[in-house]
Amino acid sequence: MIYNFLLGEKVSETAETAIEKNLDNINTKVDKISKLGDTIVDKLVDFGFSILVAAVILIIGRVILSIVRKAVKRLLDRSRIDVAATKFIDSLVKIAGYGVIIITICAQIGIQTTSLVALLGTAGLSIGLALQGSLSNFAGGVLILFSKPFVAGDYIEVKDCGEGYVKKIDMIYTTLTTDDRKTIQIPNGKVADSTITTMSFDAARRVVSYISISYTQDIDKAKKVAQKVIDECPFIIEDVSNNVVVKELKDSSVLLAARLWADKEKYYEALYYLNENLKKAFDENDITIPYNKLDVNIINK
Repeated sequence: MIYNFLLGEKVSETAETAIEKNLDNINTKVDKISKLGDTIVDKLVDFGFSILVAAVILIIGRVILSIVRKAVKRLLDRSRIDVAATKFIDSLVKIAGYGVIIITICAQIGIQTTSLVALLGTAGLSIGLALQGSLSNFAGGVLILFSKPFVAGDYIEVKDCGEGYVKKIDMIYTTLTTDDRKTIQIPNGKVADSTITTMSFDAARRVVSYISISYTQDIDKAKKVAQKVIDECPFIIEDVSNNVVVKELKDSSVLLAARLWADKEKYYEALYYLNENLKKAFDENDITIPYNKLDVNIINK
């Protein structure tokens, strides 16, 4: 029997049984709370340990990735591959390396990597469908960097797109600069599919200026005057053949071609010099340059 000290009397057996049940319930709940607390503490310890391991994986992974990137860069430098291609490959190695590190860390902290890879694959497919044009340009950039039809510094002409000096080759665009300091950005997809004329394999370029004379003029005299202009050109390379030829017999004129070789950096200076001084020389020597004429006949009825 349990004695009720407050009331100064004994407690009945029924009340005693109820109290014991309440005490048992309380003890059970306390045990559950204690076990829950132990479980939470264990999970926090495990999670903290996983975070610690993940941090170690990140640090070690970055060190290994840095070593791999340096080794790849040294290998590419020895192979004398283009600088733009070297940067591109280094970027791919960096992205792939961090991808492996992130997946490893996710697996360590309990994230399902299978679902993550599937999600990344679906996202990649969706992005690829949305960016088909950009991917085409990307593929063109890869083709240009590895086949190297031209490199930075070359003077090229891309059919129907423009011409100029290659400033840089990115993964999406090839950037050209013209002699009047304009910048032309051409999508790599178009560059890869177009006819490319490169003028930088030789130090010299052929400069040709066309000028017409009438059929009544003396061809030999015109060629002699034009030859003098060529010989006096300050941009001429004297050890190469430079001459005047009859390019074409047209309907109303004889087309002459004044040809000389000049340094590729002086191409336009030489061309503009020929255009101006041929006109002056022909005027001074009374050589007629024909031009299109339109005869209008008015008939009165």
